[in-house]
Amino acid sequence: MEPARVVPGSESDQSRIRRVRDGRRRALCIPHRLPYSPRIVVLYEGDNDIGRGVAPEKVEADFERFVQIVHGGVPQARIVVIGVKPSLLRWAVYDNMKKANALMRAYIETHKGLDYVEVGPPMLGRDGKPRPELFVQDGLHLTPEGYKLWTGLLRPHLD
Repeated sequence: MEPARVVPGSESDQSRIRRVRDGRRRALCIPHRLPYSPRIVVLYEGDNDIGRGVAPEKVEADFERFVQIVHGGVPQARIVVIGVKPSLLRWAVYDNMKKANALMRAYIETHKGLDYVEVGPPMLGRDGKPRPELFVQDGLHLTPEGYKLWTGLLRPHLD
């Protein structure tokens, strides 16, 4: 069974929180009465938005709204945020990704129930650019080696 994900979705299914598979941003819509109370929610946000030219400040504002909605419904849930990753495809906008990460991290540091997972530096090679072996041919999505790296970085935050 796939773990439940709290992400932008649709009100049409009140029995569960849905996720958007196409990466397009939509207004956050979470049912008022959740059928479960997650202990941990893992969020990866901002990659597609920044890739489309959305400002880092907007990504961070959407992140804050997400936190407010989740903690409004499940205040005891810990939210683990994976920083926006560098990629071969979107290397030209990585400065904006780092800015969004810094904004989210600053918010996380001043609020309880939030953790941040930095994936950027471990994904960069000695030349300071994304490690090609971590990405499939599209230069955006991760290879099994990339997911193995993320798993090692994320696992300590899931206990």
